[in-house]
Amino acid sequence: GREDDIDAVLRRLDDGRLVTLTGCGGIGKTTLAGEVFRRIDEGPTAWVDLSLVSDGAELGPLLARTLNIAEQSTRSPAEQVERYLRTRPGTLVMDNCEHLIEAVTDLTGRLLDVCPGLRVLATSTQPLGLPDELIYDLPPLDLPRSTQRLDEVRQSECVRLLIQRVRQIVPEFDVTEANRADVVELCQRLDGLPLAIELAATRLRVLSVAQLVDRLDQRFGVLTGGSRRAPKRHQTLRALVEGSLERCSPEERLLWGRLSVFPGSFRLETAEQVCGFGGLARDRVLDVLTGLVARSLVVVDRAGDHTRYRQLATIRDYGAELLTASGEGAETRSRLLRHYLTVTRQLVRGWCGPDQGLALATWRHDHAAMLGAVAWAVGQPQHHDEAAELVTLLRYHWIAGGQLSDGRRWLDRVLELTGLSPVRHGNTLAAVAWVALIQGDRTAAREYLRQAETIAVQLEDSLLKAYVDAWMGLGHLFAGELPAAIARYARAIAVFEQNAELGTALTARFQLAMAQTLAGDHAVALESCATGIEISRRHGELWNRAYSLWVRSLCHWQENRVEEAELAAREALEIQTTFEDGICVALELLVLCWIAVRRGEDDWSRRLALASDVVWGLIGTDVHAFGPNLTSSHERLTPPTDMESASDRPRTKAEAVAEGLAYASQKRPGTDWGLTKREEEILPLLVLGRSNKAIADELVISIRTVEGHVRNILAKLGLATRAEVPAWHARTTRH
Repeated sequence: GREDDIDAVLRRLDDGRLVTLTGCGGIGKTTLAGEVFRRIDEGPTAWVDLSLVSDGAELGPLLARTLNIAEQSTRSPAEQVERYLRTRPGTLVMDNCEHLIEAVTDLTGRLLDVCPGLRVLATSTQPLGLPDELIYDLPPLDLPRSTQRLDEVRQSECVRLLIQRVRQIVPEFDVTEANRADVVELCQRLDGLPLAIELAATRLRVLSVAQLVDRLDQRFGVLTGGSRRAPKRHQTLRALVEGSLERCSPEERLLWGRLSVFPGSFRLETAEQVCGFGGLARDRVLDVLTGLVARSLVVVDRAGDHTRYRQLATIRDYGAELLTASGEGAETRSRLLRHYLTVTRQLVRGWCGPDQGLALATWRHDHAAMLGAVAWAVGQPQHHDEAAELVTLLRYHWIAGGQLSDGRRWLDRVLELTGLSPVRHGNTLAAVAWVALIQGDRTAAREYLRQAETIAVQLEDSLLKAYVDAWMGLGHLFAGELPAAIARYARAIAVFEQNAELGTALTARFQLAMAQTLAGDHAVALESCATGIEISRRHGELWNRAYSLWVRSLCHWQENRVEEAELAAREALEIQTTFEDGICVALELLVLCWIAVRRGEDDWSRRLALASDVVWGLIGTDVHAFGPNLTSSHERLTPPTDMESASDRPRTKAEAVAEGLAYASQKRPGTDWGLTKREEEILPLLVLGRSNKAIADELVISIRTVEGHVRNILAKLGLATRAEVPAWHARTTRH
C-alpha cells in the first residue's frame, strides 16, 4: 500500500525544495520516507536519523558524520556541512525532527538559503514552519468496512499489513468469513495506525482476533512487545504516546485530556463550549487546539466549508487517563451533556422548517458524543432528568436519522433509572413507544403507551396525551385497525395544532393519510396528503413532505395510476438525496418495485426489491413492522432477493436512493413528451380534472403560470382541450 502517498510526496519534491511529512507517532512517516528515499533518482541522497541525538547542539556533528565530511577544519560542523552541500545538488532526508524542532528549523533554513541545489524531505509530528515548506499530512492506512465483501476486506491497506505481519509468526493465518467481522473491528479500533497493527500482530501468536478485540479497552497494556530492533519509543504504544506528551505545553496537556470526552469528531465551537473553563479559558481553546493539530495529536477533517476535528483512539484513550488524573472528568462531561441539551432543544424547536437537513447532519456527526454524554449521565442521579430529556428530544434522530437500535437501547436504559420526574418519565415512554412501533414491537409499544397515558391523565398534560393518541393511532394502523387509527389521529392533530406543534401535527397527518388509503378511501387520503404537502411547502419543511409524497404514490398505485405514483415517488426520493431517511427510502423503493411489477419490468422489480432490502437491513427493521396491509402487498408482489449472491446490490442508503431515481427518471418508449419538471407536476392534476385555481393552490404558483403550462402540455401531447387529458392518460398507461 501507500503507493498514492509515495507518488504525492515525490510530486511535492518536484515542486518545492522542502517537504515535511507530518502525522502522529506510529503512522508510518519513517517507512514512507524510506520508500521515497529509495526512489529519488536525481543527485545523491543522504538519510539523517535524528533519533540518534537528543541535543540540538549535536545536530551539526550528526550531519557531518552522515555525509562523511572529514573534520579537517576549525569551522563548526554546521559550517562544514554548509560548505560541503553548497556545490553538491542532492536530497537530505531528515527523519524524526520533532524533538529537535528548533535546531532542525534553524539549520535547515540556513542550508536551503546557501545551497541552491539542495532539497530536504523531513519527517516530524509537526511542521518546521519555514517559508515555502510543503506539508504532506500522512493519513492512517485505508480501513476495511463492515459492509464490504471478504475479498474487498482483504484488499484494504490495513488488513494487508496485518496479514503480512501475522504470517511472519503464524504462517497459516488468514482472513476468512469466520473472522472477517473481528478483523474489521480490530483495524477500525486501531485507527489504521501501522505501529498499532504491528504490535497487535505480535499478540495474535497466542490470541484469536476476537480475543484481542475484547482486550483493546486496555490497549496500552496489550499492545507491547514490538521488535527489539525498533527504537524504544516504538516497542510499546504507551512509550510512543508519552513521547508526544513530553513536548506539550501545560495548556495542551489540559485540552488533550478534556477532548477525550469526544469519541468521534467535534466542531471548534463545541470544543470551546465544553473545554474552555478553569485553567484553560474559552478564548484560548483555538490557539491550544492549533498547537495539538500542529503536533499531530488532533486530526483535521475538512468537507467543503465545514471543518471538524478528532483524535485517533490511541491518543484519545491516553487523554482519558490525563483527564482522570486532572480530577476534571465530571465537570467536563457535565458541560458536554449541557451543551448537547442546549443544541438539541434549539434544533427541535426549529424542526418544522428549512433546517431539518442541518439538524439531522448535526446529530449524525455528534452521535457518538451525545451517547457518551448520556452514558455518563445515567450513572449520575442528579443528571437523570437531563439524560431523559436528551434521549427524548433526539426522537427525530432515532427515527429520521436511522438510529433505531441505539435509540431503543438508550430510551429503555433511561426508563430503568429511579427518580425520574413524572413529566420526563411520561415523555420518554411516548418516545420509546414510537421507536418500538417502527421496529415492529407492537406489544412493548402498547405497554409503554398505557403507562404514558396514565401519567398524562395524572398530570392533566394534554400535549403528552396527544402524543399518546398519535402513537396509539400508529399502533392501530400497524395492526390493521384502521378506523381506530383514524379516530386517534384526528384527536391528536387537533391538540398538536392548538399547541403550535406543527411538525408533530404534520407527522400525524401523513400517517392519517396512510390509514385512509389503506382503508380504501383514496380521495380523502389524497386530500390529507395535499394539505400536509402545502403546509410543508409553506414552512420549507421536507421530512414530513417526503412521507406525504410516499403516501400519495401509494394512493395512486392502488388506483392503478402508475405515472402519477411514479412522479410522487420520484419527488420523495429527490428529497431523500439530502435526508437519507431509511424508512421513507425503503417504502418508496417498494412502491417503485410494485410499479415495475405491474409494468412487467422484471429486472427492475428485482433491482428495486434488492435496494429496499438493503436499506431495511441498514436501519434494523422491515416492511412487516408497518402492518398487515403493506405486508400483504409485499408478499404478493415483491420478488424474492438473494442478498449474499447479488453483486449489483447497493451498499448504502445513498446508492439505494440513486437506484430508485434511476428507475423513476428514465425515459420510456412512448412516454418522452418533452415536458418540463413543472409540467410533469401539473399533468397528473389535469388527469384528475383539477381546475387551474386548484392546481395553483396545490403547487403554490399563480393561476396565470398554470394557464401557460397547461397550454404547453396540450401542445406537446397533441391534444385540443384539457377534457381530453384523462382519456389520453388511460390509453398511454394501459399495460
